[in-house]
Amino acid sequence: GINAEYMGLRVNCPIQFVVIKYDNEQHQRLYVGENTVDWRKVLHTGALSMSIEMGAGAVGLKIPVGVLEIRLELVPVVNSRSSISEDEITSHINAERTNRLAAEREFLVYARRWWEEYHALSKEHSNRTVKIFGQLASASQVMHPVMSWIYPMVADRLLDSPQQAARFVSLMGCEDSITGTVSAVTYGGTAGGDVWLSTFAFLMKGKGPVCNHAILLCNLLLGFGLDAYVVMGRNETGPHIWVMVKTENEIIFWESLSGARHAHHHDPRVSPTHNYVAVGCVFNDNALYANIQPSERIQGCIFDLNDESRWKPMNPLKLKLIRRQPLVMLMPNTTDVIALEKSLELSLMQLIEEHRRDRSGLSCAWNPNFGYLFVQALVSYENEKTYGSMTDNRYFESALKSDVRDGYTFKGYPMHFSHNCSRRIFNSFMQSRTCKDIIETVGQGATHCIRTKCFVYPENVLSIWVMLSVRFKNGTR
Repeated sequence: GINAEYMGLRVNCPIQFVVIKYDNEQHQRLYVGENTVDWRKVLHTGALSMSIEMGAGAVGLKIPVGVLEIRLELVPVVNSRSSISEDEITSHINAERTNRLAAEREFLVYARRWWEEYHALSKEHSNRTVKIFGQLASASQVMHPVMSWIYPMVADRLLDSPQQAARFVSLMGCEDSITGTVSAVTYGGTAGGDVWLSTFAFLMKGKGPVCNHAILLCNLLLGFGLDAYVVMGRNETGPHIWVMVKTENEIIFWESLSGARHAHHHDPRVSPTHNYVAVGCVFNDNALYANIQPSERIQGCIFDLNDESRWKPMNPLKLKLIRRQPLVMLMPNTTDVIALEKSLELSLMQLIEEHRRDRSGLSCAWNPNFGYLFVQALVSYENEKTYGSMTDNRYFESALKSDVRDGYTFKGYPMHFSHNCSRRIFNSFMQSRTCKDIIETVGQGATHCIRTKCFVYPENVLSIWVMLSVRFKNGTR
């Protein structure tokens, strides 16, 4: 039979390193850089030290942000008389690299020919949002086919439905520090100045550009067995990327930044419920289709991807030449929910007490009984965000009315956060006129209450609802 060393040599799965700096004060993760390394030379020696240049992914920045010194050890320890030599390992890796480069060249030649054919069909195609390659944020900053980011991602026992997957993705922060918006394409289908994070770096960072949100959502929906595609086009504010799911009877657009879902009606007389205005192309792990309909406008667009008079496909056989990015598995949340809720409530109570004392020399009385009642409302808010339907709150309203005695006024206001920094939450309170009014309420018998409800998702992503309230006697403010 084949020994373990030779079996390991066939495992062409690089190790990906991402460096993240954690801001303890703001509870934020800051992306430093990333790179990948082929680990298989350790099969000969059993241990190996090496230096890895960490790229920051900034556009035009070719200088690494730093060097990571690592040591790899094979467990269990390889016999000192390893049956596989260093020359055999090097030869095998070089052969793989030669085959990979040949496949990349073949796909590049095909992509350029496809691109020229696409533009020859109409002069208007030069203004449409079609993208074949994206630049990976790494030390090499090489271009990768956009389809290489896509693969079915199964989150077994971590996410229970496509709606939960959409909610999870929407809770991850969106930023433009690494540009992820769709930009005008240049020759060959690449976008100048457009850098995408790897899925692993996006998850480690906890935030990223809109393209990574759409990619992750598409991957998760594919994992749930849906016919999902990433859509490149425009909304009312400019270039944008979202997700489309095709079913037997309808087309559903999924907005990765909010989790919202919208049915598409190709009848231009039906007013849309979304703000998408144009479609350039759609793609997933094994297909890319460019829109060649007379108009790129989304109203009236027919999403029959098998109709080559409306959609120009890339050859599926050529797409098999693409080397996929390393597969990533979601990690379960490790947050102690009850401890977090109690700690957050205590910190917010202290901040509110300090504000009232410093502003007007006022004390603050707390009513702990309301908090338990608020939980049912906070749960309904999260369910509404996840599944899109209003929850029956009549039991909460009935309980609240019975607890607020005649002659008293009650004011309550919920706010949502995807972080657990009490100082930032309090600052958000003070920027809200309603919350600020509740915090600064003065009246006979005034009692305040604050309650948090934390919902956990994979990768330590949090959805935190906070209810702030006050009850006081009528006519005493």
